[in-house]
Amino acid sequence: MVKSLLSASLVAFASLLAAIPAHAISLNWQFTPNPAFSSTGGEFPYVVKGTIDGLEIGSNSGAGITATVTNTPTGQLLGTYIFVSTPSVVAFIVDTNGNVTFADARFTPTGIYNGSDPLSLYLGGYLGFIHPQLGYMGFYNPQLVDSSDYNPDWTNNVGGKTTFSAATPVPFDFSPTPAVVILGGIFAAKKLRKKLVKK
Repeated sequence: MVKSLLSASLVAFASLLAAIPAHAISLNWQFTPNPAFSSTGGEFPYVVKGTIDGLEIGSNSGAGITATVTNTPTGQLLGTYIFVSTPSVVAFIVDTNGNVTFADARFTPTGIYNGSDPLSLYLGGYLGFIHPQLGYMGFYNPQLVDSSDYNPDWTNNVGGKTTFSAATPVPFDFSPTPAVVILGGIFAAKKLRKKLVKK
């Protein structure tokens, strides 16, 4: 009985550890708008940049991924954007070194796009990213735009590409409560076993 309880506790603890995502990463991203097709003004060079969170090693559908805009030429449209869609099979592919090898994703502040949210962030590169297995190019050019009046509108649709850097492993989100309960069960089982052995 006690042995079975101990074994069950160990199995439960192992299952808990196995369920923890171990490959979540955070990246910096940026792109340089093409002045001929973009709003101008602000500080030179015209760089749009930020961070992206929620990526994992391998193929990413986009679910749970957020991008934060931290710098624009005029300081407009800063903030957090939530993944909305991708026209490709996957939104991102990240290799085992934490490098983004494919990107084709759209984000909005609300995580939906129904016409009422005109702000959109696109991370990709039509000529810059090619799906490594399927061989096709991404559809989205890098762009940050307010489509209500296209002012501002920063984009690079002439071979532009979003660049990603500084892949950093992110400590997994882990609640200690389940582990404490399971470990408590293990210690209790060991203590009970010792008592039974003494009897």
